[in-house]
Amino acid sequence: GFRGEALASIASVAQVTLLTRHADEAIGSQLRVEGGHLVSQEPKGAPPGTVVTVENLFYNVPARLKFLRQPATESGHIVDVVQRFAMAFPERRFSLVSDGRLAFQSTGSGRLHDVLVKVWGLDVGRQLAPVGMEEAVGGAVSPGSARPAESIQVTGYTGLPTLSRSNRNHILFFLNRRSIHDRSLAFAVTEAYRNRLMVGRHPVAVLLIELDPALVDVNVHPAKAEVRFREERAVFRAVQKAVQATLAEHAPVPEVRSDGLSWSVPGWAERREALLAAGQNLQPSLALPREQSTANSQQWSVDMAGRSQELPQRSEPITASPQPD
Repeated sequence: GFRGEALASIASVAQVTLLTRHADEAIGSQLRVEGGHLVSQEPKGAPPGTVVTVENLFYNVPARLKFLRQPATESGHIVDVVQRFAMAFPERRFSLVSDGRLAFQSTGSGRLHDVLVKVWGLDVGRQLAPVGMEEAVGGAVSPGSARPAESIQVTGYTGLPTLSRSNRNHILFFLNRRSIHDRSLAFAVTEAYRNRLMVGRHPVAVLLIELDPALVDVNVHPAKAEVRFREERAVFRAVQKAVQATLAEHAPVPEVRSDGLSWSVPGWAERREALLAAGQNLQPSLALPREQSTANSQQWSVDMAGRSQELPQRSEPITASPQPD
């Protein structure tokens, strides 16, 4: 759910209605806050769970309201955030209503694949393969040590090589169920697809990383969208190996063997043999015997010599002079 300070900050610049009921309670409670001031609080019947309604964002801060983008752009950002929460918590059902229309709703079945089908569609869901691997971080445990080695667990789904995009926006990471951005991990996934995708194409992947919080520093980004791992290389290696193992199982690279090659054109073998046989039959008629070729060359030289003797002999040079008209 919301962190306390985040919900209070939203309520200070918008009109917020919160309806909540615990599963063990018979009736729920509804609170109405406008501009940070509590307007009403009353008991109200509701199903188990919490519904937060935010209206007229920045209505009391005109300077901030002016910097909002077009409604379609802002709605797209909201949808993206809700979908990421649905991926991180597939056992929860998320419903997003925009302008009275249901924009997104997850199943709450607990299966991440069901959420991805809701987000990207059934065609994409059919081209996703499950990922699952666990690898130690600090190496093997020494004999006699009672402390278990820390491990990195990588689960989720990654696309087959037939599924690709023109950018890396569809490579998503969740660390301990929190959405993060990490260029290094995105590069690890891309490297796992080396020689499997065309240049300029990027894979589709949703990976959930489970790691001891003590091995992660989350205070390196204002929105905590980026983190710093204590064992960065180990996390990089675990993500890359997990994706490579999935691709090797579900999309192995085909091997080309020379002994399996054959002519695919029907009847080509018979045509080839006929052409070779025809060439061998024509070869004797085209070639001249050595004795006959030698005799012909001698006769040609004798004839040319005799003809050269029949030419008239002139000692003076031949000159041309103009004739009178």
